[in-house]
Amino acid sequence: MKCTINDIHVDVNKLTMEDIEAAWRQIFNLQSNDFQRVKREKWYHNLLRAVTFGSGDRKMMISDIISLNQIQQLFMIVYLKNYRDLNKKLNQNMVLIGNLNKVIKELYHTCVSKIKLQEEIDSFEPEEIAVLQHFLSEYKSQNNKTEDFQKYRRSILGLLHARTPESKFEKEQLEKASHPNAFCRCAFELCAIDGCLEKGNIPPNMQELLDYLPISAVKRREIRENVLWEADNMGAEYFINGKYRPDFADFDLNDIKLKEYQEDTSTYESNTPSSSEQIGVQGLRVYISPPQSSIEKKSANALRVKLFDINVEVADTPNGCQYCIYFPSSKEANDAKNVAQKPIYKGKYNFRILRSEYSGAYIYLDYSPIPDINDNLREEIVEVYKNSGMSSVKGKDIETWQKGHSPKSRQDYLSQKLSEAVGDFSSSAKEGAASLWETKSPRANPWEIKIGPPPILSLGKKIGGAAMYGIGALSEGIGAATSAVGTTVEQTLDKTVIRQVNDNFDKKILPAMQCDFLVLELFNLLIKNEL
Repeated sequence: MKCTINDIHVDVNKLTMEDIEAAWRQIFNLQSNDFQRVKREKWYHNLLRAVTFGSGDRKMMISDIISLNQIQQLFMIVYLKNYRDLNKKLNQNMVLIGNLNKVIKELYHTCVSKIKLQEEIDSFEPEEIAVLQHFLSEYKSQNNKTEDFQKYRRSILGLLHARTPESKFEKEQLEKASHPNAFCRCAFELCAIDGCLEKGNIPPNMQELLDYLPISAVKRREIRENVLWEADNMGAEYFINGKYRPDFADFDLNDIKLKEYQEDTSTYESNTPSSSEQIGVQGLRVYISPPQSSIEKKSANALRVKLFDINVEVADTPNGCQYCIYFPSSKEANDAKNVAQKPIYKGKYNFRILRSEYSGAYIYLDYSPIPDINDNLREEIVEVYKNSGMSSVKGKDIETWQKGHSPKSRQDYLSQKLSEAVGDFSSSAKEGAASLWETKSPRANPWEIKIGPPPILSLGKKIGGAAMYGIGALSEGIGAATSAVGTTVEQTLDKTVIRQVNDNFDKKILPAMQCDFLVLELFNLLIKNEL
């Protein structure tokens, strides 16, 4: 059973904007097996009271809705027909979320198309239909799509019940078109069928006709982008065999049970927890948009493991998910950031968790460099991280930073340099051992050697003496270099090393820690049901 979109009526006094917002938060984040829960919600009760079909003696009301898909379609049509212009912010949010969820985007565009098409069919005058016929005939295929063009024209003109036009076509007739948007859209759809729209290769004669239409350049671009989206997502065949079929503007009532209309004055009384409270952690389905950054990938994997451990399903797509999580390097990050504007957590170390205001499902994990960061704050962050249980940052990386991030005392500096010298000298000595033969004298320069077969028995003694001599010389040099320094060594070389170590911390270690902190706090909010 079908009805036209114009047969759907809504009493906006019974279904308020508050109900619409509540429905929007839940209806597209459900799976089919969750659907029965929403039937106890206030917005669902009010939807059934407010929506009627037909009029007069044929007026019917809803007794029950069987499928989730059906209520999603009905809600979208009701919203677009009656509420879209009442809350621009909600509508912007819905459009943005369409960029994150293809199911919502397709449903939104399809319902918009149905409503606009129905309005246009009902309002075309016979004279304008005749002009549209001439206009469509002016577009000749550039790529042997003549048969497809004929099918397309038949579909549109069949809906408008067009007859063979009696008048001749003059370009100036387009200047008086009452539906210039429809004319422009048809031209772009023919161009899409011809395979030329993406490159903008509209035939010159059609480009000239478009310039006669009373339509702004901005609106023309908007229509072109909408047609491109439909072509990309549903294919050019959609314009020929789908979009303008006779029942396109109809609404299917197969999964909606109707009853005779009677005034419903009942009020809603809830005796059950809200759907969000009923879901619980065990019923959650979460989508984590894959990040591109290697730092964020580690934290995203850590979150997946944590969710797996508490039996939360991590889905491959956002469809039917209660929460959709985005990192700054996720593919859809810009749209997610525009959607998620409501801060729900702000960390001490310059990171935030944000969520969408109207749908609630979309979560954006935000972090940025800490301005004027100093050594004390870095040390504090490291200690907090070490106690957090997170592990994206390796212990050896933290240890390397701890050893090199600040100036050393004179004693520590000397010890480090001597240790480095022993290591370097021992390595050199070992490399030269195979060719070491003899020294000139016990006090000779150990580097002045002769080449020949090594005396095996005395090798250890000679290497040992050479090492001790070399270390003594090195320690004297280091001592001389630092003799004028007081408590702290501030050699130019060490300042450079410290700066490099801290830069590495700020650019690589700190962001990884921030991402892990975000995951930890998000997980805590999730298990406490505080999102």
